[in-house]
Amino acid sequence: MSGSTSISDKPPDLTGVPEEYHEFADVFSKSKVDELPEHRPYDLKIDLEEGATPPLGPIYSLSKVELDTLREYIEENLRSGFIRLY
Repeated sequence: MSGSTSISDKPPDLTGVPEEYHEFADVFSKSKVDELPEHRPYDLKIDLEEGATPPLGPIYSLSKVELDTLREYIEENLRSGFIRLY
């Protein structure tokens, strides 16, 4: 379908974004929000020792709303593959 535009093809609405940040418009792109950037030489990977278990400890206190938000964030990023369990 040439000539048609989808929501993801529209430039982001920069209303309320100071003009000096307009060059970074792709940061606000709805279509790029679900994609990881290309791999780069400085990608980070944490290798654990074979058979070792990371130390578990208590996290700081969270309100119910904060805890629900954290759980939602973790679940969403596990589904999308941004967080992976090994």
